[in-house]
Amino acid sequence: MSVRVLFSVLFLGFYASACTNDQVQEMETFERDLLLTWVALERDDPKLAEYYGQRTGEDWRLLGGHYGAVPMHLEIKESVAFAGFWVNSLQTSISKKDRPGATIAVQLIQNQLRTLRPRFGYDQPTDHLYEFYYYWHNVTEASNDDMLCLLEWSEYEWFIDMAEQSWEEYLRSRPRYAETLFPGYGTQAALTEAESLELTRSLADFKKDLDASDHLLAGPASRVINDLFFDYLATITDYPQAGDLAENPL
Repeated sequence: MSVRVLFSVLFLGFYASACTNDQVQEMETFERDLLLTWVALERDDPKLAEYYGQRTGEDWRLLGGHYGAVPMHLEIKESVAFAGFWVNSLQTSISKKDRPGATIAVQLIQNQLRTLRPRFGYDQPTDHLYEFYYYWHNVTEASNDDMLCLLEWSEYEWFIDMAEQSWEEYLRSRPRYAETLFPGYGTQAALTEAESLELTRSLADFKKDLDASDHLLAGPASRVINDLFFDYLATITDYPQAGDLAENPL
């Protein structure tokens, strides 16, 4: 197996011809469980965060058990080691009820994915979601800070533009179906489309209503968009609802 194919197996969830369906499914299962953990942490749902955090660790160990002995380029070997460290950190933080630490671990894993995959020529829809959040998190922080987080106005606008661009790139790259990674595309197609349109409109309205004379007016709208984003993630990943848990407790 080549280094390129190995990387796609470990990190990409990409339908490369050299990967078997089982290999692709294993990677997509890992990334969906990571997304579900992220949503649970954002919603402060410790039970689901613990459940999906454990599953994320199990998924990672399964991948490592299958492919850990395959020779790798040093750069890729280091990336896999870093990701493994952060997966362990995620589980440790969740077990200690350290929600901020667990959230940071999730974001560090995502950052490893979103920065490395494009260098290998892969355009993965999840990476655009991670990028959107990175930029919008900065927008939200600045919009709710008296000092604009010490950003220049042009820098603040740049983060807004990059967030909107990342969201548009995600919409262009998302597949029609992704049963393992994004089951909500199929099971909740109408809601998925409605929520994506609402987020798109909200981003456009945010830019239109932005007032350089008082950025704090944008604070509530920035938080609404953050909530819309995580609602959308919950829908496309088929995040369990209260009724689901009542019928099928974890």
